[in-house]
Amino acid sequence: MDTPVPEAVLERCKVSIRMLAGSMLVVDLTDWSRLLGAVETLLTVHGERNLGWDERMAQVIFELIEKEELLASCHERDGEEGARKSIPTHEVDALIAGVDALREECEHMEPAPPPAPPAAASPERLGNVAAQLRAACEQVLDTITSDAWQGRNSDADTVEDLRRALGTIEFYARATDRIVASVEESVVSPRCDLAPLETALGDFATELMHGSGRELAISITGASIEMEPSLLPAAYRILHAMIGDIFERCTEGRIEVAVTVEDRRGALHWTVADNGENFLSDSRLDHEDQLAFYPGLRHVVRTLKEHHGTLAVEPGAGRQARFEFSLPASTQAESLVVWEHAGRTFSARAAQVVKVVPSNADIRRENAYGEHMLIDGRKIPLIKLDVLFPEAPSTGARIAILGALEKNVAFYVPDDGLTQVGVVLGDSIPVWKGAPHEVARVDGRRVPLLDADDLLRGYLSITGTVSYETMSSSGVQDPLDIYASGSMSGEEPVDGEGAAADVGDEIEILIIEQSEATRNAFTDILARQRLRASFAGDVEEALGLIRLKEPRVIISEFRIPTMAAKRIVDSLRKEGLAIPVLVTTSQSGKTADLLVEKLGASGYLSKPLTSSQVASQLSGFLGVVH
Repeated sequence: MDTPVPEAVLERCKVSIRMLAGSMLVVDLTDWSRLLGAVETLLTVHGERNLGWDERMAQVIFELIEKEELLASCHERDGEEGARKSIPTHEVDALIAGVDALREECEHMEPAPPPAPPAAASPERLGNVAAQLRAACEQVLDTITSDAWQGRNSDADTVEDLRRALGTIEFYARATDRIVASVEESVVSPRCDLAPLETALGDFATELMHGSGRELAISITGASIEMEPSLLPAAYRILHAMIGDIFERCTEGRIEVAVTVEDRRGALHWTVADNGENFLSDSRLDHEDQLAFYPGLRHVVRTLKEHHGTLAVEPGAGRQARFEFSLPASTQAESLVVWEHAGRTFSARAAQVVKVVPSNADIRRENAYGEHMLIDGRKIPLIKLDVLFPEAPSTGARIAILGALEKNVAFYVPDDGLTQVGVVLGDSIPVWKGAPHEVARVDGRRVPLLDADDLLRGYLSITGTVSYETMSSSGVQDPLDIYASGSMSGEEPVDGEGAAADVGDEIEILIIEQSEATRNAFTDILARQRLRASFAGDVEEALGLIRLKEPRVIISEFRIPTMAAKRIVDSLRKEGLAIPVLVTTSQSGKTADLLVEKLGASGYLSKPLTSSQVASQLSGFLGVVH
């Protein structure tokens, strides 16, 4: 038994036969009309019984077609009369009898078993994503190989479409990685080399050089280094910003940038050096003004903070390197440095460990605020962990230095520590009593994870410093530098309540300053002198406060790119306001006097700030300041 004919096919055949039978009646071919009716009935029974299409059914249809063709040819040659005589009546009756006999037989035949339903086709794995990725990749490749793009004549819509396609690729790449990682139990965190970085930076260099008449060569040393693919965009974002700043700041005809990557305790430490000669340390800008000199660092700081990395801007006054930073090699299972003492285990991210030195090193110092270390001219707080965590060891044979961007903090540890892979659990249920801390899982155990930001926050809390943000995007000063400028005058730190005024209150001093460190120094100093102050981050905000509540004195930072002090002085003169303006600067003496004269300011405050200097200057405008 053959396969049944689909119902739709039978219905189309029956409709055609019915129409042909009607035509036969019109031309008075009654016998033919009866034959076609018998065939239609046969097809109806055949379909209702769901019978297979066998040779006898095929023979009936074949004979019918053969007779129809003969009838048609005779009709065309001899007309209607010739058609009627083409096939004798007895032959037509014989065909009808054969069709009826087959129909009766079909009525008693067993229907064919229904065909097994087709197996449900499994959807293609990641088929939808693959289709979208293929389309986006084709669009990107078509665009960047087009004559318009290569000739740098692409319009804004083309560039927008290109970036949209690139964003689609990035999204689906990340989504696919998450899907694969979640469904494949045996998946291992993948690693890749740094070749993609070098390729992308090479094309970036080509774009920077175009039309500049200068050359830019970028090399990456670290052939054996591997990192998690998901961290490559972060590394590229950082290097892109740094190299862009170097090319912008240096004027040499050929700039050579050398990027060196080293594996230190499972974390990646990057050094960016170049042959340029223009350094922040050679300018009149303070180190905290680094964003004015290197604006790309704004993106660097944000990315490094997300990954708990360290940053050094011009270490060794720029002669050692232009930048140094660290990143973890993996985000899924991070490399940690683990210490154990008297049954107590604690850890730190390897990316934050700057170095571990002997505790008897001659870089230790002590003052009224406790111990600190002096490294490269910078004061680093040295704390005993048991001050923050009663269960932690108080001393040790070594000192670990952790970094959070440009901030460093040191604490005693028993030894150099072991490098182990762990999973960071974040701010889960604490392990130690005392200050808040993160937790990591190492070898199946939950252990405290010491973070540089958390330790600095605890240090600032126990030393009484007022409202100090551990990190700011404007480049940061060491905590002890703030104390040196104000709090280390021999007086006890005081609470800053009342030092800053609400916008709706009368203010005596308006301070225009972007640096969080300098703001905090002013807060501390003015709190001691019971002066009300308000802060503005830029000139526009300051002008709004001046119009709302006229301050008695304005203190403005002097930054070369924004020229905040100059703009404030000019705006006051234009509006006829006689408010004295003091400028904060790293200069002093005749250089500062000349700066004040050129700006039209009323005086200056030299950094680092001291209580006596601020009081002396403000007394001339506010009366006696204690």
